[in-house]
This record gives sequence, C-alpha cells and structure tokens, in this order.
Amino acid sequence: MRAVTVRDREAGGTGLPLEDLPPPRAAENDVILRVHAAGFTRGELDWAASRTDRAGRGIYLEYFDESALPMAVRYARAAAEAGFPAGQRTYGHMLATGLGVEEDRARAAELFRAAAEGGDAYGMFNLAQLVEDPEESLRLFEAAAHQGVVPAGAVLGDRLSALDRDEEALGWYVWAAERGHTGAMNAAACWYRDGFGTTPDPVQAVRWFLVMLAHGDGNGIHEATRLRRQRLDHRSRGIGSP
Repeated sequence: MRAVTVRDREAGGTGLPLEDLPPPRAAENDVILRVHAAGFTRGELDWAASRTDRAGRGIYLEYFDESALPMAVRYARAAAEAGFPAGQRTYGHMLATGLGVEEDRARAAELFRAAAEGGDAYGMFNLAQLVEDPEESLRLFEAAAHQGVVPAGAVLGDRLSALDRDEEALGWYVWAAERGHTGAMNAAACWYRDGFGTTPDPVQAVRWFLVMLAHGDGNGIHEATRLRRQRLDHRSRGIGSP
C-alpha cells in the first residue's frame, strides 16, 4: 500500500511523496472502510492548504460498515464540492436515496448532471432516471450504455418498449444480454418467443433462456424445455423449417 504521510498541517499541497506502508491488520470490532484515490488523512478535510488539491483528486466509497456512514458522507460531499465527477455521482446517490443525509432529489439531479457533464457514465445513468424529458432520458441511457453501463441498455429497452418502439427495444435487450444482463436475456427470449419487435424465432428464444441458465438464472429453463419440445413435435409432423 502506498500513501502520503502528512506530518505538517501547512504541507497539505502538491508534491508530497508517496511512502510504502504495510497493509493494515484488522482487529476485532474494527470498521473497514475502503476508498479509491485516497488523499485524506483524519481531520485533513479541515486543512485549508490541502482541501482543494487533495479533494480534487476525488475519493469515493466502495463499501462501508453502517457505523462508517458519516465518514463516507463526509468524504463524498468533499469530493463532490471539489468537482470530482465520481464524488458528485456518489454524493448525489446519497441525496437521492436519503443514505446518511436528508433526501434531496432536486440537488441529487444537479449533482448527477454535473457528473454526467464531466463524463461519468453512472452519473448519466442516474440522471436519466430523474429527468422528466423522455427524449433526454433516452439519450442519457444510450450514452451511459455506450460507456459500458450494461444495465442502462436493459432499462433503455424497457423505456423504448413503453413507447412502442419495439424493434429498437429488442436491439437493446440483445445488446445488454450479450454483455451478461440476465434480465435482458429473459426479455430477449420472451420477445423472440412471442414475436415482439421481430418475427417469432423459437431458436433464439431457447438460446437466450439457456444462456440465462449458464449465468446461474434458471427461471427460463422450463420455457426453454417447452419450446424445444414443441419444436421437435412440429418437426416430427413435418411442420415448420427443417
């Protein structure tokens, strides 16, 4: 583990060297808090000389024990105020859900927008779920998906389906399914089975039901078996394609 060891309250600016530190050893009842791009020492957020420089590098929560929540909120707020997109998104999430702070969805939306404008894909994804303009929401979901947020593709399929844009919806379900989203796999399988956004295609339906199983979700196995049995029955009677 490498970290900056600060021993001087006035030396919190740039240029401090990293030191190799031994990994901390947890003791009984210790609270584990893991952060990324760590740049704070205990109490350092109150140091004027270091706040802007260090907070600007950003810090965000990966996981925390419940008792560490106030510290996580403090770090996330500091990173958001410093303009770090991941911090804006993280603190926005806390505000949107009332996690450790009073719920404020309007302020959360502002932070998500700032994060999105800073190029943060999850900021785009979160903002898309709060904006009222459906076209803007679709654009944000698509932008997030293109930056690798797979659930955004699945949600985009749902939103397009609600607008009766079934062909586009199926395309996004397949996109998300190909990237491991089991909910999108189920949607793609059902749509191929029933002919939504395409002509009925039981082969593709069975395929996606079975891919779900390969990903540990067995909800489609009975339907896959039924379709496979139905297809074999049709072939035995000379119905359908060979």
